[in-house]
Amino acid sequence: MAKEVKTGLVGFGVVGTGLVQCLQNNQHQIDDRAGIPIRLKTIADLDILTPRDADTSGIHLTTDVNDILNDPEIDVVVELIGGTGFAYDLISQALNAGKDVITANKALLALRGQDLFNLAHKRNRLLLFEAAVGGGIPIIQALRTGICSTEVDRIYGILNGTANYILTRMEEAHLDFDVALIEAKAKGYAEADPTYDIEGHDTTHKILLLSQLAFGCQIRFDDIYREGITRLTFFDLQMARERGIGSNCLPLPNVKGTGWISAATLR
Repeated sequence: MAKEVKTGLVGFGVVGTGLVQCLQNNQHQIDDRAGIPIRLKTIADLDILTPRDADTSGIHLTTDVNDILNDPEIDVVVELIGGTGFAYDLISQALNAGKDVITANKALLALRGQDLFNLAHKRNRLLLFEAAVGGGIPIIQALRTGICSTEVDRIYGILNGTANYILTRMEEAHLDFDVALIEAKAKGYAEADPTYDIEGHDTTHKILLLSQLAFGCQIRFDDIYREGITRLTFFDLQMARERGIGSNCLPLPNVKGTGWISAATLR
């Protein structure tokens, strides 16, 4: 049995830095719960010179991802680069190299995940993605194992924190969308380019993943009708509230008997 699990991290941006901080600040607790020491051996990123708010002493920093893929000591690869191109190749190579993979890349899994899951099964490797959807709940593990013998009828939930914050502030403080968005950016709840969140792309990717897990169906990205929140006004939210309609609710009903899955957002 291995004396410790050595990991390689690909992607050292904001999320990657946060992961390193979490591993360092909670090292003893994580090791105790895992039953084996977990050590971050190597970090690969195109930019390794910019200072981060994380201690990297004792960690090998590199710009070459092959330093991770070709290292026989590294057991687990953590992918935090995003996107659906290079990330797909990276995960495929890691699985083929006999390494388990952890990712939070919801877009990649929603669009090309089945190929990766098939490869992981073929190579007898783990492909874990709890943080891709509702990591703080958590819901992925519950759907995959906790309630695997139970038929899921539908799922309701708020899947995008940025949109939820903006809509909440619009409703509670009677703000226009643009003002609420500026506030969300100032507080770090929205990206500099928030298109992915406010136009529904992030939520759609999460819907695809949850639908696959809960209902065993394959839905294409373009099969789901989506409309962003950019045209919503306080008046719209007020009228919805008066009619008993929430502004942030997501249903994924599985209608038995008719054989179809409906995935949509309620505004």
